[in-house]
Amino acid sequence: MKRRDVLADGVLLAVLVAAAVLGGVCAARTVGPRPDSTYVWVIVVLQVTTSALVVVRRRSPVGTAVTIVGSALVQTFVTLAAPTPIAEALLSVSVWIPIALCVVVGNIVRRHVQPEWSVPVWMLIGLLALISVRPWDPTTSLVVNGLLHSAAAPLFALALVAVRRVLRESPAGPPSP
Repeated sequence: MKRRDVLADGVLLAVLVAAAVLGGVCAARTVGPRPDSTYVWVIVVLQVTTSALVVVRRRSPVGTAVTIVGSALVQTFVTLAAPTPIAEALLSVSVWIPIALCVVVGNIVRRHVQPEWSVPVWMLIGLLALISVRPWDPTTSLVVNGLLHSAAAPLFALALVAVRRVLRESPAGPPSP
């Protein structure tokens, strides 16, 4: 592996761990000292643990993607089990899931993973988006935050990959008249 790749993985790992810890601290401060704030720390532990997978994403893009999206689903189920104020706090301040989904989607697209292998990842992301918006008990903040956490991030990653591809394929220099 190239030195640049190792550095990029280290920075990405640090960003994910920092996002997990800062999101947990902010959510805990938002909900205050409540006996049911354990939900926050369960999610932080899941996020920090899952963040370590970023270092193997080049060797196993599909396995890493399925595991990270699976972890995001488990975190979403934990959030659903939490009382509404805690769920809203978690969705409002936690940015780990969107960052992780951007990493997953960008990695799968850049590695040109075959459709038959990437379909399960896209299906899990779709399930995550559906569950995140709580269609059975929607509130404005949960629907908006759920979509931002689960659907907007993969679309943003696809847009970034497309822009990068266009820039790479465009001729150097301005167009001639």
